[in-house]
Amino acid sequence: MIVSFGGLPVKDVESYMVALGSKKPGDEVEVVVVRDGQKLTLKAVLGSRPASSRTQQN
Repeated sequence: MIVSFGGLPVKDVESYMVALGSKKPGDEVEVVVVRDGQKLTLKAVLGSRPASSRTQQN
């Protein structure tokens, strides 16, 4: 479960989308997850969303 993204708390899908929306492709972010009852801090570099997935949702 993701509990923090880019330094912002994630409590639900909406808060995750807000945290993600504040970033851009190429940004490196820290993602804190809880796995098997333990918190892990991971680093990720954001990519861009493929054009095909953007057009399928419209």
